[in-house]
Amino acid sequence: MPAAQQETTQEREGIRLTLSADRQTYGAGDEVEITADLQNTRSESVSYGPQAPGTQGFAVDLLTALRDPQPLPDSGDPVPQSGEVRGGDSLQRRVKWDRKIDLYQDPIPAPPGRYSVEARLRATLPGRAQPIEVSAAVSFNLEGSDPVIAPLEALKAAIVLPDVKAWAAGRGDNVVCAYSPRGIFYNGGFLSGNAAETLVAVYQNQTDSGLPICGIVTEGSAWRLIFFSRNGPAPQRISAYLSLKDGSLIRVQEGGPSLAPSASPSSG
Repeated sequence: MPAAQQETTQEREGIRLTLSADRQTYGAGDEVEITADLQNTRSESVSYGPQAPGTQGFAVDLLTALRDPQPLPDSGDPVPQSGEVRGGDSLQRRVKWDRKIDLYQDPIPAPPGRYSVEARLRATLPGRAQPIEVSAAVSFNLEGSDPVIAPLEALKAAIVLPDVKAWAAGRGDNVVCAYSPRGIFYNGGFLSGNAAETLVAVYQNQTDSGLPICGIVTEGSAWRLIFFSRNGPAPQRISAYLSLKDGSLIRVQEGGPSLAPSASPSSG
């Protein structure tokens, strides 16, 4: 495996962005500290701002396969969401990550592996109608934490459980599940035990037909898969709890909250 890239610099039209991590490898209990330095090497001022209200024009996000980019909080003086950088001046964001991944519903400790953090700045140059974007990314390794199985693997483990298959009998041969932290959907077969990513239209058709659907969320140290179908006898909804670490069964119980596939994880 290539070495982690602890520091990188990118420049576009005189806007220079340097991103650095304070180390290449973090052990148990270590917080990740990232510094993003912006330099305006132009002679005139440039302004920066967010693409959408409530977002950061000078963004620093954690990239992980378990969710969409996770904004990281400032560890130093907060940087405004929008502002101006004079010619020859600089702007710095210092952020930290507590090694938690913000998921719907509960955050989880990040598993071991290679992670990336990306900084992005949307800058408007004088006389330009369209902003430009400058971005840079660094990578680092995490050690000393427990593994976490992927949500797709949790689904594969759940659909072959005897209690889940008994609930599904007579309701349909497959289930379509929403994983909201990434806005993706999975189609799983109760008979085959296989599952793969699918389209939102498949989920919508399954819902409209009253066939089995599910939502995949986190609850404490477990994946919770909430199965629902308006067809068939009671209970219409059951929840399967599987260990985040290895997918082993914790319990299956009746009931569960209403599914909310469009819900977003905490913004961090």
